[in-house]
Amino acid sequence: MIGFSVYVVFIFIQQQNALNSYRQQEQYYLKRIEEEQRKAEELKRLEAVYNTDEYTEKIARDKLGLVKPGEKIFIDASNR
Repeated sequence: MIGFSVYVVFIFIQQQNALNSYRQQEQYYLKRIEEEQRKAEELKRLEAVYNTDEYTEKIARDKLGLVKPGEKIFIDASNR
């Protein structure tokens, strides 16, 4: 009877340790999910900005040097 009681206590302690480990893993993954959700929200916000005509025009002007038809370009000679 004593042996069985010791066995039951041993199994109970093992299960408690496993349960604590699973709870820690759960907290870790919940934090990761929150972080990824924040990143996804930020990416959606950036997507909304990047999909505007103003942003496309700014990139076309700044990075590619493009101009609209009929625009006059002035080059500042003092910078050369």
